[in-house]
Amino acid sequence: MNGLVWIYLGKVRILNVEGLPVPYPVFVLTGLFLWQGFVEAFNCPLQQLQGARNTIAKVRIPHEAFVVSGFAGVLLNMAIRLVILAGILIWFGIPFHTTLLVAPIGLASLLLLGFALGWLVAPMGMLYSDVSNAIGMMMGLWFLVTPIVYTPPASVAHLIAMNPVTPLLTTTRDWILLGHLTPAPGFGLTVLVSILILGIGWVAYRLAQPHLIVRM
Repeated sequence: MNGLVWIYLGKVRILNVEGLPVPYPVFVLTGLFLWQGFVEAFNCPLQQLQGARNTIAKVRIPHEAFVVSGFAGVLLNMAIRLVILAGILIWFGIPFHTTLLVAPIGLASLLLLGFALGWLVAPMGMLYSDVSNAIGMMMGLWFLVTPIVYTPPASVAHLIAMNPVTPLLTTTRDWILLGHLTPAPGFGLTVLVSILILGIGWVAYRLAQPHLIVRM
């Protein structure tokens, strides 16, 4: 439904969508499917830990077990979207490029970034319920500064490129739709930083875990 709204805005020229290499509905839905995977991976740690509050407060069990279980659901949802996306590509006559073989790397990088950032904010989210509300507001703003439903104009392209999701999403979308193998600038650096953030987030949660259990 979200995709249909943006497709309509593009059709009535409220958005400038001319000059795209693929039909605008394909461009929008691919971007939205990739973005939703990132968002679900971001929300996964906090949602799973909040859902298991009563259990982890009383039973000695690795908290990571709940998070990994939730992440399996994120992967399942992504797989379902990819099946739907394959049907959309066939419907619009988009050829299947050989770069589809490396597209899983892009998908994994988006999920990695989201999951790493989610781990980082999980301790604060367990302590303060307002963090969940703040995440929802932040994601709405983050969506607007990510080239999901538009291509950024040259005047602000350098600012949009500073968004860590931008190189991951645009590269993965190009691999799926256009067959361009060269990743966007900052792709490799963002992946390395994501791995670092994941390690920091996990250590931070481990250090905060005894305090979280006491608070719960």
